[in-house]
Amino acid sequence: MVYRLLGFNGRFNDKAVRLVLQWNPLNLVLVDQQNDLKPCRNGVPGFELVTGYAYTTSSDLMRLIPGSLELTQCLTYCQLNNSCKAINYETGLCVLLSTGATQRPEALKPAQFPVFTIYAEKVCLQRYAINKCNKAWVYERVIGYKLKSEARRIGSASTREKCIESCLRETDFECKAVNYNTVSGDCYLLDHDRHSVSTLLLDDVESGLQTDPNFDYLENNCIPGQGKVCEFKKINGLILKTVDSMYPDVTSVEDCKRKCLESPYRCHSFDFGDGSNKVCRTSHLNQASSVHIQDPYLEVANGATYELDNCYNVSLHCGAREMKVKIKMNRPFTGKIYATSKPNSCYNLIKRQYDFDIAMPYNDINCGIMQSASGLYSNNIVIQHHELIVTSNDIGLSINCQYDLSNKKVVHNIQLQDMGDNLNEYMSEKESLRPPIQEATVTSPTVTMRITDRDGNDIKSAEVGDQLSLRFEIPDDTSPYEIFVREVIADDGVDASEFTLIDEKGCPSDISIMSGVRRIKGSSKSVEAPFEAFKFPTSGIVQFRALVVPCLPSCEPVHCATTGFDGTRRKITSLGRRKRSSSILGSGSSSNTSDSELIVIQTIEIVDKFPHKNGRGNENNEDERVKLSTYPNNSSLDESNDKTNSKNNNYKNLNDNRVGKNKHSSSHWLYDSDAYTRSSGKQDGFETCVDINSLVVICFIFLTIQFVIISTWGYIKYRNNKFENRDQSKHKIPTAPFKLSYKRPVNASFFSIDDINVLA
Repeated sequence: MVYRLLGFNGRFNDKAVRLVLQWNPLNLVLVDQQNDLKPCRNGVPGFELVTGYAYTTSSDLMRLIPGSLELTQCLTYCQLNNSCKAINYETGLCVLLSTGATQRPEALKPAQFPVFTIYAEKVCLQRYAINKCNKAWVYERVIGYKLKSEARRIGSASTREKCIESCLRETDFECKAVNYNTVSGDCYLLDHDRHSVSTLLLDDVESGLQTDPNFDYLENNCIPGQGKVCEFKKINGLILKTVDSMYPDVTSVEDCKRKCLESPYRCHSFDFGDGSNKVCRTSHLNQASSVHIQDPYLEVANGATYELDNCYNVSLHCGAREMKVKIKMNRPFTGKIYATSKPNSCYNLIKRQYDFDIAMPYNDINCGIMQSASGLYSNNIVIQHHELIVTSNDIGLSINCQYDLSNKKVVHNIQLQDMGDNLNEYMSEKESLRPPIQEATVTSPTVTMRITDRDGNDIKSAEVGDQLSLRFEIPDDTSPYEIFVREVIADDGVDASEFTLIDEKGCPSDISIMSGVRRIKGSSKSVEAPFEAFKFPTSGIVQFRALVVPCLPSCEPVHCATTGFDGTRRKITSLGRRKRSSSILGSGSSSNTSDSELIVIQTIEIVDKFPHKNGRGNENNEDERVKLSTYPNNSSLDESNDKTNSKNNNYKNLNDNRVGKNKHSSSHWLYDSDAYTRSSGKQDGFETCVDINSLVVICFIFLTIQFVIISTWGYIKYRNNKFENRDQSKHKIPTAPFKLSYKRPVNASFFSIDDINVLA
């Protein structure tokens, strides 16, 4: 951005600022009281943020503050100065302005080179609209854009401030953003924003930010915190040109992540140096929210940006009859939540919901709740992003409800621990039972399929999230054939569940699981399909089947537009279509070989990435633990207090948020339980609890049936004896009067013949 400042023409940079300071430092403060605007009447001042724009009228410059490392600090300077109406901010430089774009809209212009500028202006909003907002700015404005998303409510507003006020005071749903038509005044309230919309913001996608000169997109910054446990995905080689905050005293990535989550704004990304320095930088921007800025990132070889991915706000309610786990996420969730011991009978299918839950009754055998001690009930659940398979994006939760029956109190806590995989443990003890590798071959040509790591080394087992490849090869280098691959299907080895990875056209069905088929180092005889290791909830075995078709003289690629389960859409090219050419075959040649379809099969064992409680898990995952400190809440076992419990079951203290150090570039977040549930001895109790409960139920049913049979038999015998005595009395004359009476036991449902007394 270029200013004309105190007779000095030039760009704002460190040298220019130092020159002005040496020339006349007293002239840096230029307060124009006559240009002072009226104070905010009948309302509360807040800030509107516009990223990628700068206010270019140098005559209204009030003060330069070099060395400002935080946008929030620059906003505070302006907030405390009644004459300040707006600011321009770049990393390290804060500029206070005496007027803003409201008075001079023509002065607000894009400023994105060499770095982009952040502009903020004071706005006056009604107190009732922002009385609960504790953020540094109220909303962000994206000029000339709108979010293509269905509106939850449509109204009319005379100004954009009135439009955002209607969003802030909305109570029927959580309003995240608005589309404001600057021409007609129409105000569209949205329950999504550019972060929660789960597709990449590209021109050819169906939803996301789209240019429209008649609209302004306004995003609510007053939404409550992201969640208690958040995952970040790493993007190598890129860092933002301008950030909101810089912290030079941070020593680790985990501390930098904590700075981001504790920011007084909705932080969506951070970076931690480029290898030569250790400076923590946080920002409200990420790739999805910076599409309106041209080249917002710098390419740095050793740098990396960590973008906020999924945030989980998990609470547990221990009721009188059931335990209920409630999850609130920062973006719409589509997938499945289920109990690991009963994945096919105790589950909920979720589709595009922010809030969801799963209820597990204590006496419901379909949910497999375990009782390891007196009053302690436990279960393990999984939040699975894909409908069919377990991926590295999923998390597991171990939940416990402990009832103290002596004083009628409920203590509950929640943790993310090992889900337990009996099949994996069995396979680890029975190495000989592991299924052998199978290959299907044909003559002319021979095609093989191997499961390898990304370096081409064969593997027999892996963990969820490992970077693997399916490699298809023609060993004969002199063969004239090429190959293309289609209909790649994964199943659990017992035909209970299967999932299509590559469809009949040769296109990946889910690019977040398996990419398209590509040549290996340009070879026409070797192709691979990279994928991320996954497993089925019911099995640790994954079997791949693929349909391979040789083709002459070459295989023509197919162009695919696919979508992942996370909503990501991409256009890719895959070797999924063959090119037929009969001209190269002689008149006496047969094309049957080139048209033959080969089925190849390969098997691998996949284990969960969650560390096992019995010590058999991956020891490296000890560093990937996030501890959630909770305080027990007391509540009655009576049903009347269930509602009170649900209000008190929200955890408030997150002691340690750490980014997992994972060699496979995937993060797993573990809730650390108390010492009681961590001990191996108590875990052993979990193993036999289900059998004991089943035995008790069976014994109770058996005894009830026996009691009914005996009681019925006694009653019939009594009736028979009664009729027999009546027949005998017709032939005998009694010598003395007698009286017949019976006595019924107090606690008996039936009486027997032994209760009859005959008194002379």
